[in-house]
Amino acid sequence: MGWALPRFWVKVHISGGRDTVVAVCDEHLLGKSLKTKDNVEVAIDRSFYGGALIQENDISKSLKRGTILNLFGNQIVEKAAELGLVNSKAAIKIGGQLHVQIINISRQPR
Repeated sequence: MGWALPRFWVKVHISGGRDTVVAVCDEHLLGKSLKTKDNVEVAIDRSFYGGALIQENDISKSLKRGTILNLFGNQIVEKAAELGLVNSKAAIKIGGQLHVQIINISRQPR
């Protein structure tokens, strides 16, 4: 029996007609709240991240759609690093999970 590929929750938001925000979190994080080292609670909210459940081998296409990426979870941040979208060392940790926000300046509308 093989290991299942990771899955991610993905939701696309159009921001003011200019930017495409792609919010992605690891499957197990949706609906959870995590705390920062300063005890600030951060919610991985269903309304922001909970769009479609995508397999790991399909996530690249979703990530390439965004001018802004909001990624929450160790698996998705590591996948984005594998794809060359971010250096995982630039991520912050919240409740033991990696989090990054990426703005793709080269894809910004002019």
